[in-house]
Amino acid sequence: MKYWKDVVCALVMMVWSWGCGNQEVVTILVGDALAADVPAQIQVSQGLPQGELCVCQNGSEWPLEVTGEYILFLPTEAIAKASELEIRPCDKLIASVNIRRSNGALRVSKQEKEVFSFVEEIKLPDANTPNYYGRNGFIDPMRSPAGVKLTEAYPRGHTHQHGIFHAWTRSTISGKMIDFWNQAAQLGNVRLVDVEQIEEGPVVASFVANLEYLAYLEQDTIVAAHEQWIVQTYAGPEQAHVVDVEII
Repeated sequence: MKYWKDVVCALVMMVWSWGCGNQEVVTILVGDALAADVPAQIQVSQGLPQGELCVCQNGSEWPLEVTGEYILFLPTEAIAKASELEIRPCDKLIASVNIRRSNGALRVSKQEKEVFSFVEEIKLPDANTPNYYGRNGFIDPMRSPAGVKLTEAYPRGHTHQHGIFHAWTRSTISGKMIDFWNQAAQLGNVRLVDVEQIEEGPVVASFVANLEYLAYLEQDTIVAAHEQWIVQTYAGPEQAHVVDVEII
C-alpha cells in the first residue's frame, strides 16, 4: 500500500512537471509577498520565452504582460514571500478589458460589462443649463460590478460636479485668483485636448488623456497649465473593479 502511494505521488509530480515545465520555462523568485487581486509588477533580469505568456504556480496560472524588463500580472490568490513562479508560453490570450468609442465617450468594459466611461464630447444635461458648465475629460458613469451607477455628471444643485474629475480651486495667474473648479464663477475651466495611447491586453487596458486649464483674464483666455491622465483598468477580480488613475 505504501508503495502504491509513493507511485501515485511520483506520477503526480511528473504530470505537474510536464504541464508547467518545458524547455521554454523561466523560473523567478518573488522577493516580497503578493496580495490576491492586486496588480503585481516584478522586475525580471533574464530573458523570457517568446509569444503569449502566463505565470504558473501550484496549479494556478495567470496571463501576464511584459513591459520592458518588468512583468505585470494579477494573481487571484496570495503568493508568499520567496515563492518560485514559472513563466511559460500559454494559449493565445484575449484582451478581457476593452476600450471602445461610443456616443462621445471612451467606454471601458471588462468581460463585456461596462466599468466606466471617459467623456470626450461636451454634452449639457438640458437646454436650460448655462454653457459655462460644459465640461469633458472626466469619468462618468463609473459602475459597480453589479452594474449600479456610482457617479453623476451635472447633479442637481451641484452642476459644476462631473463624476470623477479634477480641477484646481485657488490658482494665481498674472496676479488674479483663478478657480477652475467652480464654473459658475466663470474664472476658468478645464477641457480635454485629446486621448492617445489606447491599448488593450490580457491584464490591463489603458489610455492617456491630455487636458488644458483655461484661465479667463479680462478679455483674454490663456492656457494656464497642462494636465495628463494615465488611466489603467485591470482584468480582475470579478467582485471588484481595479482602476488606477494617475494625474500629472
